[in-house]
Amino acid sequence: MLGLQLTPPQRRREQNRAAQRAFRARKEKYTRDLENDYGNLVGRYNELVQLLRDVNVNQSGTVSPQELSNDQQQEGGEKHKIEKCRCQSL
Repeated sequence: MLGLQLTPPQRRREQNRAAQRAFRARKEKYTRDLENDYGNLVGRYNELVQLLRDVNVNQSGTVSPQELSNDQQQEGGEKHKIEKCRCQSL
């Protein structure tokens, strides 16, 4: 509203709209940052699980099929959670 004199209620409405836009932008950035952090942590977790699995294999020589299937189920569940999180934020 360039060049127009705003009444106090109009000015306040414009101020509220600008504040709400800024809030939504901050909220979106915060959400994206959390999703990125979560993805990084899940990736690191999976790396550590694999490292632990490798150490256990080297120490014992074998890994039971149950241990492998449990790890695969957990990894699949984590992937599902990430996708669910991303879908909900859209």
